[in-house]
Amino acid sequence: MNSLLHGFGGCLFDHRLHFRHGNIIRGGDGVGDEDRAALQALSYTVDVYKGEMRARRNPIDFALFVAFFPHLVAGPIMRAKNLLVQVERDRVWDATRARHGVVLVAWGLFKKLVIADNVGVIANRVFSQNDPAFEVLWAGVFAFGMQIYADFSAYSDIARGVARWFGFELVVNFNHPYIAHSPTDF
Repeated sequence: MNSLLHGFGGCLFDHRLHFRHGNIIRGGDGVGDEDRAALQALSYTVDVYKGEMRARRNPIDFALFVAFFPHLVAGPIMRAKNLLVQVERDRVWDATRARHGVVLVAWGLFKKLVIADNVGVIANRVFSQNDPAFEVLWAGVFAFGMQIYADFSAYSDIARGVARWFGFELVVNFNHPYIAHSPTDF
């Protein structure tokens, strides 16, 4: 939200939202939505430059392509030729697609709330110890690996499910990274 406000006149007003006891939304915390939006817009520029698609004239379609929230929060950066065409086409509600979206969201919530959050408790306990035993330390490393895997996988599933509710199909962003053969595959 801060980046949106900043982009549309941050020089004219304080772009941070404030609540009675301080700042409720902080900016500048690592790679954020504004960075993903910039990369999304860059993918459009590259596709047009390479001649893989024509430049679009509708600023609303372009803005939706760049800021489509299920995609923006969980990635991946999609090529304009894949997502922008979905923005431009007519969509009708489809019960089967919506049902599949509900299943994806439910599965993502399960992975986040049941797996990632509970395994995270184990990892936090291990890493908060002053001098853990070697085996305990490795259990913490394994728990942390499971936590981040389940977190990222959950966010990806939730985003894909919500996108399906709106008639969009996002690419699979999280496909077994721990068995990747190369950094690019990861």
